[in-house]
Amino acid sequence: MVGSKKQYLLAALLVVVPAVISWANVPPPPVNQILGIPDASFNNLTEPDCRVCHQNPNIVNPGTIPDRHHLLVNKPLQVPNSAPFDQSGDTTYQCLSCHQQVWNPATSSYVFNTYRDCLFCHTQIANEASVHHLTAKAKAENCKACHGFIDDPLVPHYIPTYAPSLVTPWPSSKPNPGPNGEGECTFCHDAGLNTATGLNVLSNSGTHHSTGLGLGNNAECLFCHDFSLPNDQKIRACEKCHGVASLHNIQANSPNSANATTIVPGKEDAYYGHIGNNVDCNGCHGFAGMSAAAPASGPVMPDVSGLSVAKVTAGTTAVITAKGTAFTNVVTGPAGDIVLTSKVVLTPLDGTPVELVPTVITADSLTVTLPSTLKAGNYDFRVVKVDKASNAVHLSVVPAIKNTSIVSSGKNITIKGTGYSDINSDLNALNSGSGLVAVDSRGKKVACTVTGWSDTQITATCQVSPSIVTVTSIWGKATTKIRKR
Repeated sequence: MVGSKKQYLLAALLVVVPAVISWANVPPPPVNQILGIPDASFNNLTEPDCRVCHQNPNIVNPGTIPDRHHLLVNKPLQVPNSAPFDQSGDTTYQCLSCHQQVWNPATSSYVFNTYRDCLFCHTQIANEASVHHLTAKAKAENCKACHGFIDDPLVPHYIPTYAPSLVTPWPSSKPNPGPNGEGECTFCHDAGLNTATGLNVLSNSGTHHSTGLGLGNNAECLFCHDFSLPNDQKIRACEKCHGVASLHNIQANSPNSANATTIVPGKEDAYYGHIGNNVDCNGCHGFAGMSAAAPASGPVMPDVSGLSVAKVTAGTTAVITAKGTAFTNVVTGPAGDIVLTSKVVLTPLDGTPVELVPTVITADSLTVTLPSTLKAGNYDFRVVKVDKASNAVHLSVVPAIKNTSIVSSGKNITIKGTGYSDINSDLNALNSGSGLVAVDSRGKKVACTVTGWSDTQITATCQVSPSIVTVTSIWGKATTKIRKR
């Protein structure tokens, strides 16, 4: 049974909701929707659909959306490019790439065309790949850029080459499955009611086909399907993304009382991952008697569901708490238990990754201090445990706005500082959100005309000499008393 599109969108909230153990599907199908992106469809979206996630502060803090776009100014244009108004020949994003100015004769000023509608720029083509799968990374088949739980198909990883046996998993339709369908992916990943959410989820094929792969180009079908393989080897095509090393390290914390606060492969309750219990092994491979210490298992895949702070100011330190799963886990070695822990890796769009060591870390939470040396820009925030990286969560580091000096010479004032942003000099539209406000010694507003604006200096001419000036840029406000001369 398949649910509605709205149900699938609501299922996205699962990435930030901790596992509610009493609701879990035990046994599946469908698999519990408590790890990563749910088995859902995100095609044929409307603006309200976008905001189910992008206005939920626990998923995508809405305050970060303008920041992450403004931080793209003067950065290279991405391909494909969703900016609707970039000029032919532009190589970098500019203000007017997205903000179209329209003359309003009623106010004798420019106003902005509508741009708060996500689909105004990120065009959704009906019945084709969702906007999420039209990005440059998706088109390059870099699935792990967003889906942290699968191996990156651009990086070689181990895929078995030996002949399949009775215990080789099948995607579906295995001729010799277990009594409940054990031994094939659809034993867990199938359509049905997920009691963890009360929602109906998609089938395994429905989840993958809803990305839009193959709709515009039949050759894309070959990315997942090798039609030359016999049925008992079909799993090898799946392993292009879902490699042994990743499949054998997917596990959520179960309510097992012996290790309720951490994840221990082989010692968890069944049906909370791939390696928690011997029953989980049977679910994939179809036969009893196998060990839960699966080959290549060890560092369980971490998953980040959200950050306590999604925007920080450059030049200052900031403490951030990340929530998620499997930030630490325990494995049993020859000499006893070994605790595997994680680091944080911040990757800018155009720079060298920064590695940070958490100050506090548990299985589902970690706290890390961001250094004041981080440059302004957009960052991917990932948790990395040994060689297993989580999904990426966006972090914006915005410039600090600060007035270092303001000098008044009669009615003319010169303001020097940082963080004013060259962006503001291009925005002459009504209600652009940036500008200068001045008041006199009595607190009365003084009319001023900006005559020059750069990232580090503003000049203006006022009706009378003001006493206090407040500069507002896209990054914030700074208020300073004027030094007369």
